Amino acid sequence: MKMNRWLMSMIAGLALGSGAMAAEDFSVYSIEELQQKRNEVRTMSDADRTAFMQEMQKRMSSMSDEERAQFRQGSGGGDGSGRRMSR
Repeated sequence: MKMNRWLMSMIAGLALGSGAMAAEDFSVYSIEELQQKRNEVRTMSDADRTAFMQEMQKRMSSMSDEERAQFRQGSGGGDGSGRRMSR
């Protein structure tokens, strides 16, 4: 009986732990939803961050130049240098 409980505890622990390691599927999000998620990148797990960046690169590469310009304009309009503009 003790062995049975121990085995069930191990199986439950593995099932719960394996879900935490899987990256989120960002392909189900619209481009607008992905744009909103950009603020959360710093707090994402490494797996989620990698999956997010891959999905964004895939989406950006499939956009026309006009769509890409509109997307960048709607996402803050920075110059891409990574520096904040002084106010």
